[in-house]
Amino acid sequence: MKKVILLQNHPVFTLDISKITNPEKYELYLISTEICVEQLKNRDQHDFFKGIHVSNNFDMTELIGIVNAITKDNYVNFDIVTSSEQAMDICGKLRVYFNLDQDDLERYANKITMKESLFNSDVRCPKYIEFNDAEFLISPTKYLEKISKEIPFPMFAKPINQAGSIGSALIKDHEELIKWCSQKDNTKLFEIDEYVEGVLYHCDSFIKNSKTFHTQVSMYLNPCFDFTLGKPVGSLTLPSDTEDFKRIKEFTEKALQAMVMPKNAITHLEVIKKADGELVFVEVAARPPASMVPKTYKKHLGISIMESHILLQIDDDYLPNINYGPYSAFVIYPKLKGIVSKFNEPVISSSYEVSYNMKLGDELTAAEKVRDIAASILFSNDNPDELMRDYLSLNIFQLYEVIAN
Repeated sequence: MKKVILLQNHPVFTLDISKITNPEKYELYLISTEICVEQLKNRDQHDFFKGIHVSNNFDMTELIGIVNAITKDNYVNFDIVTSSEQAMDICGKLRVYFNLDQDDLERYANKITMKESLFNSDVRCPKYIEFNDAEFLISPTKYLEKISKEIPFPMFAKPINQAGSIGSALIKDHEELIKWCSQKDNTKLFEIDEYVEGVLYHCDSFIKNSKTFHTQVSMYLNPCFDFTLGKPVGSLTLPSDTEDFKRIKEFTEKALQAMVMPKNAITHLEVIKKADGELVFVEVAARPPASMVPKTYKKHLGISIMESHILLQIDDDYLPNINYGPYSAFVIYPKLKGIVSKFNEPVISSSYEVSYNMKLGDELTAAEKVRDIAASILFSNDNPDELMRDYLSLNIFQLYEVIAN
């Protein structure tokens, strides 16, 4: 019987194992961190696995040893998969090491490699440069002058293999560039990009046997980076007959074809539409969108995308059964520094659910990452125009208030 080894090292483990288990086709094994295993046990889902192995550092050598222990010999039919952003890179390398694949999909994890893979295509990418720490140490002034000649201000710095805008920074002038260099995390590799203004979208492609069989385009409320500036972020599903949907779907298909798409996966591409209508590639990953997007897709498409991503990889017979429901959106609000003093009820026409991660009187510190959520709204509407109006209104709505502490 086939053995399926699932890698999971994201700090939040929400994958519903009951939706991917199939004892008649395969045995499930988990390699994960102690934190994730504890979350799994708290959800009483650990018994779906034939075996659970703990690795807290996800070192290649250690993981090879664990996989060998699970498979025991080279003649066992097995697979290695993940839906975790943090485990994508190591999963690809393990698949190549064990001859499960010839493609490690690094171009879907490394932002420099992904842009290089689009070099000969007509997909517009922002100007970019990989920050060279060695060159900076040799001659800081000369190197920063070189960067500012290649990338205009404002520029945007971000790690080449992180998600959710972790470690990112908007750099407005030369003085801020100098300051960023003195404060950046030297354990990470960074790229410096041209800053492109416009509306941010994500396009999620459902792929089977290297062909896209379904596409969903959604519009972000604000970039993830803005969350740490005190602004809400969110996502809204768009109707397939809109111009934005059609153009972004075509743009995404061009990008995936140029990069060579994964064989079986859900991919998550981000693109900016500038004020003049030009579409500019941001990044793409070979995994489903996270945050509350799975909840909006559950309402709108009737499927669980995190589990579908795994099933597309491990079950040759699987195709998700898409059943369209109402258009759906979510907005999450960051923690603001202060003492929670008041909750405000949204005034919108869409059906909605509000969740709070705080109570009156709680003392909050300002959000430093996208997971620092104070409250969220999940809402839906059969009328996409009404949903859009509600969505935009929630961008300026104060769901809760704080007073200085």
